[in-house]
Amino acid sequence: MIAAGLAAPTAASAQLPKASEDPFYAVPANIASLSPGAVIRSRTVQTNVSLFGGAAADSEQIFFRTTDSSGRPTATAATLLEPAKPPTGPRPLVLYSPAYDSLSLDCSPSRTLQEFGVGLATVIEGPVYGMLLRQGWNVLVVDYEGLEAQWTAAPLAGQSVLDGARAITRARKAGMSPDTPVTAMGTSGGAIPTMWSSILRAEYAPDVNLVGVAASDLPARLIEVLPRIDGSPFFGALIGVFIGTDRAFPELGLQALLNDHGKDVVATAAADGYGCGGVVTSQPLGKTSDYFKLPDGKALAALLQVQKAFAHGDVTLAPPMSAPAFLFHEVGDQLAFVEQADHAVAAQCAKGARIQYVRDRLGEHAIGGLRYVVPAIDYLDDRFAGRPAPSTCPPRNTTALPTPPSTTTRKATLKVLGRTYAGRRMTVRFRARTATGRALSGATIRFGGRQTRTNQKGVAAITVARSTKARTARLLLRGKTIATARVAGRSA
Repeated sequence: MIAAGLAAPTAASAQLPKASEDPFYAVPANIASLSPGAVIRSRTVQTNVSLFGGAAADSEQIFFRTTDSSGRPTATAATLLEPAKPPTGPRPLVLYSPAYDSLSLDCSPSRTLQEFGVGLATVIEGPVYGMLLRQGWNVLVVDYEGLEAQWTAAPLAGQSVLDGARAITRARKAGMSPDTPVTAMGTSGGAIPTMWSSILRAEYAPDVNLVGVAASDLPARLIEVLPRIDGSPFFGALIGVFIGTDRAFPELGLQALLNDHGKDVVATAAADGYGCGGVVTSQPLGKTSDYFKLPDGKALAALLQVQKAFAHGDVTLAPPMSAPAFLFHEVGDQLAFVEQADHAVAAQCAKGARIQYVRDRLGEHAIGGLRYVVPAIDYLDDRFAGRPAPSTCPPRNTTALPTPPSTTTRKATLKVLGRTYAGRRMTVRFRARTATGRALSGATIRFGGRQTRTNQKGVAAITVARSTKARTARLLLRGKTIATARVAGRSA
């Protein structure tokens, strides 16, 4: 979300196949049998990062198993950048997430890093890679939107970068091991996987040695952005966000919300027809009523299905961050408005997160993606060195979080429907209902370090290791536990 889009892949790179046509990205039939972080295949590629200095000529790409926003097994790719002059001994790892803001696999970093002049991930943020590599750090760039380009799908984004760390450190290459200290960094759209890696690590990937994260201009609570974005130069970002969210959570029902003009724009944007990341600036000064069957963004944000879908990426509703965080945000941000970041920081601080929050008054959204880089690198360097992490919690001079509208009752029941076994794995089926007995759809169920969402019938299934010691499943709404269920011990 940081700048205008750049050209889609052109004839200059015709020797490279489109990612959507490249068998490297093919998901194997046995994906469900693989553990998160398992490497499916790898290859050596040449990237354009060496143009910015500090990078080795060759890079390794991996394709690995991860988990989507609904708890289902999937896969994605990542590119390992190594220093041209690596230090002797162990090397730390930075999970760098560029704001590639795209809606097709062909514009993913694993593809655009192999050419110059294509995508935000290479042109705008290329110098940042060089700065990180000159620190002597390994840098892993994950295609965190996944194979379906689910832009802003926070659970997928966080889980994919964590699984990328698992995959590359377990390989014991480039001076790394499973104990390697890991940090994460990103701005704007790239701030989503960065912050959500810290939010999800405790339950999803406690084996990843995540020691700190640093981000700027975080889209922390997009439901707050909707009422204010009419007339913004970045209105096109809203179109892209709805496309990505609808792919991750089809219950949003995007097509039914659009007018005829909106359907035409969405069809073009969905294939990155405005260029890699170009949807962000494709509809300058647009208004909700130009594209949706609603009068304004406030009416759009009031819809129940919109609230439910956007709640999946709401940092105020999420569990506390498990690694120290540095968050830099421009007060003049005209896209990810600073107030929603204020609310996210206040909510996370109240849950025990350790955050250094900097509200910068000198720039706006795009400028923030540049101004935060040096202090962010200094922050990560301190975390690698084991120095105590600073905290500005509780935040001062920030805005109060508005009371969210009630979307459903907090009283509910969670029932175990049954268990099935396949080899070393156990699948548990659950049903969630409201106090009045109605199916509770779109709620989160967590069990055994995994989580998923209930379907329209209030039913969900979670697969865990048969040997799991977990016995209690939790039903959550807006990040709070509203019911639990006891899961009996494993079958003999």
